[in-house]
Amino acid sequence: MGRQLALLLVVFAAGGAIGYMVRSMTGDPVETVGPAARAPVAPAPADERPLPELPREVARDLSVAVAALPSPSLDRSPESIRGALRTAEGDPVPGVKIVARTSSDGERPKDDASFEEEVRDYVKRRAFERAARAEAITGSDGLFILTGLVDAKYQLSGESDDWGVSVKPPHREIRPGVEVQLLATPVVTLDVTVLLPDDTEPKSATVASASPGADRRYPNRIPWRPGQRKVRLPPGTWSVWATGGDLLEFASAKQELTLVAGERRPPLVLRLGDQPGILGTVAIPEGEPIMQIMATALKLGAQEAAEPKRLVQEATSRASVRMDRGGAFAITEVEPGRYLVGVLESNRILAHAVVDVADRLVPVTLSVPAADRSEYAVVWVEGPDGKAAGEQTFVSVNWRSLSRGGWGGGQGATRQADGSYRAYFPEAPKPEEASDAVWVLMVNSQKFGSRTMEFARAEATIVRVRMEEPAFVEVTLEGYAGSGCEGCVDLNVTPKEGGSGGGGKPDGDGRCRMGPVAPGAAAVQVMVSEPRKGRHMVVLRQEVDLVPGTNSVSLRMPPLYELTVVLPDDTVNTNVMLMGLDAERGATSSWARSDGSGKVLFDRLPAGRYRLTVSGRESGTMEVAVPAQSVVRFEAMVFDCFVVRITDAAGLLARAGFAEGDLVTAIDGTELTAQRQMNALFSAAMVKEKSEFTVLRGGRLLTIAFPGPEYEKSRGKAGGTLEPARR
Repeated sequence: MGRQLALLLVVFAAGGAIGYMVRSMTGDPVETVGPAARAPVAPAPADERPLPELPREVARDLSVAVAALPSPSLDRSPESIRGALRTAEGDPVPGVKIVARTSSDGERPKDDASFEEEVRDYVKRRAFERAARAEAITGSDGLFILTGLVDAKYQLSGESDDWGVSVKPPHREIRPGVEVQLLATPVVTLDVTVLLPDDTEPKSATVASASPGADRRYPNRIPWRPGQRKVRLPPGTWSVWATGGDLLEFASAKQELTLVAGERRPPLVLRLGDQPGILGTVAIPEGEPIMQIMATALKLGAQEAAEPKRLVQEATSRASVRMDRGGAFAITEVEPGRYLVGVLESNRILAHAVVDVADRLVPVTLSVPAADRSEYAVVWVEGPDGKAAGEQTFVSVNWRSLSRGGWGGGQGATRQADGSYRAYFPEAPKPEEASDAVWVLMVNSQKFGSRTMEFARAEATIVRVRMEEPAFVEVTLEGYAGSGCEGCVDLNVTPKEGGSGGGGKPDGDGRCRMGPVAPGAAAVQVMVSEPRKGRHMVVLRQEVDLVPGTNSVSLRMPPLYELTVVLPDDTVNTNVMLMGLDAERGATSSWARSDGSGKVLFDRLPAGRYRLTVSGRESGTMEVAVPAQSVVRFEAMVFDCFVVRITDAAGLLARAGFAEGDLVTAIDGTELTAQRQMNALFSAAMVKEKSEFTVLRGGRLLTIAFPGPEYEKSRGKAGGTLEPARR
């Protein structure tokens, strides 16, 4: 039965799943115009056309084979998940289906597992997830009880045409025995039909929506299929349109809708048609190993020069190049005009051209020249045993300035058929950085961890990298269960010499396995992470010395405290940022927004020193200590100078004449007296060709010319900073 199932799933994967993924690998969604004749799309080569759908008899046999597998034996928990579904006003919402889903967290098959073992594991996991699923209907009081659960983490969702369902914060780990409060928000369900220009339905499409004032380049996007027609949107005014076609080259006209909670809308028909854009084909030399490339476009003025380098940073439109469609792509979210269009592999520009776009898709062919051997390095990555490290390895080439500390490059490599990697050299460093710059190879292997090494560039560079036997870290976080931080704690391990070490979330007992990571000195961090609150707070950091194999590390969840900040009266819509100042924990931050109550609460804080920054009408900063201070009234520190901090003795600030500890007391003759005034004068100096800074050094006043435009362009690489301070 196992081999029969494996064979059937092979057919299914090839005919269904791969076909679906191929159809889904399209470019960015497009802007809509009215129907028009379709521009031709390059056909796929005969051997790259989508595979046929799964034959009906094979699907029937597959269903029989899967049904014949024994049902998983699950240890059901006697506990349940209870909760209530209510509106923001606290009103109960009855008649909504609440669904609890979980996933199997057992060990995955090893890298060298047979295909049959992988198929068995997949089917086993799917059977577990289906058997562990539970659902309930909310009662007249909005209450629900989910039973028959396994002892695992669950995700809750709701199914309703009138309500969207989400878990109310704090977002803690949901397991049997937990009580959960769910928030119901009104939605309106649309029954959407999407039609191609020939009045047939596409196999798939995307329905996009945007509210007034939103950036329509980044709308909400919902997958659409003939059997999946429902689109749910909150009440309000919306623009709704569809995109479709092999390259998403079709779009419908926008429909302006005003949705009212509780209403039943008539069916919505979105008819796809042509639109302004660029329909391209990329011609690649035979044998050239280009795997993933992106098409980009930049709108030009009538007489504006076409500079290809601008495509890397300034391109306003992008689309994936479909190598399974003979290198075809479509860039459609454009207005009529003159465009520089090109194709990029990472940040490497392969080919480019200038086209004029009118009211429909304009065809263009971009021919990629053969690569010069001096432009790339051939990299061989081996494991400790001398064998190839495997496919799940990422290689990139960078450069590093030894004296300035700057980095550049990050050009990713492409794996070749012989197992080597072709790594193109990124743009060379600037002259002032090139004097002591070295080329650096970064290798990140899912099996062996990461490694960084320097190498010399030659006419035909070849680099061999031997990975070490990796280390793994098994952390036990004592005191995690019952800490109130369940579900919002992240662990990570970082090698001291740089590179990636990995991370993860602890299970219910506070255990987490991380790696692979390079042996040697490293740091294990415990972080409270709540992205919706803007919280990324390191609460514990411990230095460790890792050896190959498994390393056990025991940590204890530290005491966490609260800090209440009392703001000036009538402070509304003000952002308050809390930054950790203890260097041993690294950069940590959390932010909150005032709601008019006059107070802002920061919770789950470790003991230490912090800087509060308030932006708004009452802007400024102050320093606090936790837990010595649990309630503070915000009083902005009075700053009347900038202190110079030098991090690079050969950097821009040092070359201009500034020294560590200098106090800037005046700018262009104006004495510095308050932070807002200081910020305004400093911003003005950034755009002036020359500004004079009055500097207090060792009791003497000096005048130094500040290179404002250069400092602005340095983007944090000026070899130092100027920080607000008091004399």
